[in-house]
Amino acid sequence: MCDFHSIVVRKDGAIAHTADNSHSDAIAAFGWRENTDQQTFFVECEWDGIDGEYSLKRVVSLRNGLTLEDLTNKQVRSINRHYKALANVMSGDITAILPGGLLHGVVYWDVYLAARRCAKVSLEDLERIQKELLTVTGGVGATVTGGDRATVTGGVGSVLVLTHDNKEAKIWQRKMVIVDNDKIRANVPYYLDDAGNFTEL
Repeated sequence: MCDFHSIVVRKDGAIAHTADNSHSDAIAAFGWRENTDQQTFFVECEWDGIDGEYSLKRVVSLRNGLTLEDLTNKQVRSINRHYKALANVMSGDITAILPGGLLHGVVYWDVYLAARRCAKVSLEDLERIQKELLTVTGGVGATVTGGDRATVTGGVGSVLVLTHDNKEAKIWQRKMVIVDNDKIRANVPYYLDDAGNFTEL
């Protein structure tokens, strides 16, 4: 897993991202070709939207002798737009994660959760974020995100993410990863009651 917030960007400006912030998972999920020593099809980017001022040099990981001048105009535009939207969210303007926003949807639940922990987000906007995460239904293989006491339904192979009592739990086949006070514990068996509360076993 890479650090928050990671994306990969192809030469045509297309962006791949998965909520676990893994570059390799994003490539696999979107079915893209992997880079080789001879050819670079995409660049990897990473920045939390908070630490320091935004710049291409800060976020783009340059490998295989690549320089910033080798990026296409479409890549530069996509990267700039994406990370400026993220920086706005982390500065308290959550427009990008609301319906119609650039970072809206369950693929960006990592941004929603980061925004919920951000001191610059107003209490009113925290309520709006919580509503966005409340009840989501997903199909086969979906990533499904729910808030405190949410009703969360997922199809076969779904990843269910439940937030409760300031804990984020990634539930899958009666195992979960709990992110609690920035500590990660994996494969914790749990009991989930009808009210949506979980108890570790």
